[in-house]
Amino acid sequence: MPADPRLECARALSDHPLFPLLVRAALRARVSRMQPGEVFQFEGEEIFVEEDERSRSVVVQVVLAEERLIEMLRSAAETAGIPNARPALGDVLDLAREELRRRYGIELTVRRGGARAEAVAYKIERWSWRDGPL
Repeated sequence: MPADPRLECARALSDHPLFPLLVRAALRARVSRMQPGEVFQFEGEEIFVEEDERSRSVVVQVVLAEERLIEMLRSAAETAGIPNARPALGDVLDLAREELRRRYGIELTVRRGGARAEAVAYKIERWSWRDGPL
């Protein structure tokens, strides 16, 4: 049975060099103990250091403009042999999110006007009085 072209397109999208770069940037942020609010250049990309939504981890983020995301999707569709990926765009993005989470631990959030990819750099250690004496 032939492979699902949407799955092949999602795998091709997750093979984009930006995503392993984000994992390496997370390692750099962890080693340097960068704090939320910092911005740094890493291999030509602007990387933002932020806290996650629950304030449990420090994450590194890269923001993708809508045009760049569309260009990445077109390239992945060509690689997968899909002439018109527009009808399957939602399915491809859902499959790509799962693939990125599985392969790299990256969360991809797509919103109107662009996308954000983030990887955990390190967990935030907070002391609580419940933890006992230092």
